[in-house]
Amino acid sequence: MIRRAAVVAMLITGCRNVAKTPAASDGSVPAVIGGAAPGQFVDLAPGDTAGVIAMMRQVMRGIDAGLVAMTRRDTSFAAAADSVARHLTVWLQDAVPRKLVVIDSMGQAQNNIETDVWFMGGDVVVMLQVADAFAFDADRIVLWTDEALQPRIDATPDALMAKQGVLIETVRGWLQRFKIALP
Repeated sequence: MIRRAAVVAMLITGCRNVAKTPAASDGSVPAVIGGAAPGQFVDLAPGDTAGVIAMMRQVMRGIDAGLVAMTRRDTSFAAAADSVARHLTVWLQDAVPRKLVVIDSMGQAQNNIETDVWFMGGDVVVMLQVADAFAFDADRIVLWTDEALQPRIDATPDALMAKQGVLIETVRGWLQRFKIALP
């Protein structure tokens, strides 16, 4: 949990070096980050890891800043297969998910595992887990890093395809608890 908090802190505080740009009225990421970067992961140059990480930070910061104005819904359930209790919180803007937090409780507070997912236009764009962070574009992983935001060296094309499918299906399942479907 401490390493996860450190990753979140690195991602969020790293945004302090980025020029403050107001969010668009639809909640999307502005087209300019720090005065130069494009507003979508696919618009970045191939291999621009720093650009992807900057955009991830911008997405998380922008959405998190607007959570108080969004509709919050909570639910809890115990998964039959592994008997782990899960608490889910989703924030909606005009009935579209903007952020999802899933806490898997292992019974003791220090052993809780948290996954945070940020959405744009109903699509998953950033996912932060205990030891991994992901940037998505159209349900496809564009960057997979470790907890220190270093690209995963074991992220082969086959591993990426397998991982992105599992992650997107997992998010779909979580959102179904709220009767919300991914596009």
